[in-house]
Amino acid sequence: MHKLKLLIKNENTTANRIIKLNEYFQSESFNNQKTKLEKIKDIKDPRTVLPHIGTRYDCLLVKNQNPVRILVLGREALEERGYTIAARSEQILSGGGVSYKNRNPHMQGTTILLKYILKDICGIEFDKNTDNEETEKINHCHIFNYFALANWHLHGCFVGNTPKYSNAIMTEIAGINFIEIAKILEPTVVILQGSTIWFNDAMNKYNKNKDVKYEWDFKKVDDDKYLVFTPKAGNKFSFPVIRFVHPAQRNNDKWTKKDDDYFNKTIIPVLEKNVM
Repeated sequence: MHKLKLLIKNENTTANRIIKLNEYFQSESFNNQKTKLEKIKDIKDPRTVLPHIGTRYDCLLVKNQNPVRILVLGREALEERGYTIAARSEQILSGGGVSYKNRNPHMQGTTILLKYILKDICGIEFDKNTDNEETEKINHCHIFNYFALANWHLHGCFVGNTPKYSNAIMTEIAGINFIEIAKILEPTVVILQGSTIWFNDAMNKYNKNKDVKYEWDFKKVDDDKYLVFTPKAGNKFSFPVIRFVHPAQRNNDKWTKKDDDYFNKTIIPVLEKNVM
């Protein structure tokens, strides 16, 4: 276990990252992606949902001064109609439920994931206002302020109420946005929540005909219960990308409680090996 310390002055670093993200999301290239989706046949309801960036995203360091920056990417939810970064953060810190039990399954899984990484692996101790599941408060100390959460598809396209996760153009766009977000956020670990997040396909599309490539190796394991992507030599990014099933998966792989089999038998061993 590594002893973490908080470097609160690094909140300024996070604030600057948010400014850069907003500049990217207001750029012509980003907004043209949605226009491209709107031209797809039968796509009637394209949506854009921007990420949540916790105010203390940059504040965790281990003894040797290495940062711990966690980026989680999940599949988009059907009820999402579009958020700015500020509105998304407000939704995460309040709409996710004041108490753990009132959060939706996705955020319940995300909560136990964060608690395991930050407390069990990294050794940080939160105060009562942060870790009391019944009385968590909306403040700087909330556990959700120590990570970033984004949709894999920032631009989601839907037919009726059904998300089109496998659309090839969506995968290409997701890869572009992943690289741009990673350049700004500089995560030390990335967690993908969803077996239909086609990370390798997206990176192959991104790297095609480019001089600077972002490439990861992976080995298929355990019937795709999880995948660990490790950066190849020459990759400007050094972080691993770990893909689990979604916390709300509707079968035995569901992981919304810390005693769920999938969390204990799959997620914990993978995190212990690949985080820090």
